[in-house]
Order: sequence, then structure tokens, then C-alpha cells
Amino acid sequence: MSLLKDFMDKVQKKTEEIQEKAAKKAAEKAAEIAVEQGKQAARAAVKQAGQSLRNVGNTLGNALFGKEDDEPAESSRAADEDEPAPPSEDAESIATLKARLTSERKKRDAEAQARAAEAVAKEKRREQEVDDELSAMKKRLGKK
Repeated sequence: MSLLKDFMDKVQKKTEEIQEKAAKKAAEKAAEIAVEQGKQAARAAVKQAGQSLRNVGNTLGNALFGKEDDEPAESSRAADEDEPAPPSEDAESIATLKARLTSERKKRDAEAQARAAEAVAKEKRREQEVDDELSAMKKRLGKK
């Protein structure tokens, strides 16, 4: 009996050791993932800070020395190929976007109203059919 108990104790200890190793491995993997995500976030922040500094420098240069040609700005952007170009916010493009969104909203509203009107018409037809059947049954019952 003691031999069986010793065997069970060894199995239990081995199971606990395996669980501890698995927990350590999972914790290490989670730490590695967290560090990698932190690195990526830091790289993105550095890129954004560099872009912000470049924009501030350009703004200060324009304020102090007047507006210069856009060639230096274009060359600095060409050097940073992996950075996306900042979106241009022309008043014309904003107005176009607003107009498109408004027309899409009106179109959706018109479609919803058409579906609602169709549902109301369908319900009225069904009620009329029921009323017709009921009046026909009353006539038949009244004749007998």
C-alpha cells in the first residue's frame, strides 16, 4: 500500500512541476509579447513625434521667414517613404464629402419610407381580404 502511495505522491509532484513550468513559460511568453507591443508603440510614438517636430519646424520657418517653396517639404517626405502622407483637408473635399453623406442618408431614409409604406399597404390589403371573406361568410349564413 505504501508503494502505491509513494507512486501517487511522485505523480502528484511531477504534475505540479509540469504545471509550474507551463505557468512560467506562459508568463515569459506574455512578457515577451508585452515588451514587443511596447516597442511597437514606442516606435509609432517616435515617428509621430518626429513628424510633429517637422511640422512645428516648418510652421516656425514659415512664420519667421515667410512661406517658401514646398520642395524641401516634398524631399523630406520622399525620404520617409514608410510614413503615409498626411491627408489634405481642402474645403472643397469636405463639402463634397458632406454632400455625398447627406445624399446617402436621404437615399436610405427614402428606402426606409418606401419599405414602411409597402408594409402598410400590405397590411391594408390583408385586412381588406379578411373583411371580404367575413362579409361573404355572413351572407352565406344569412341565406340559409
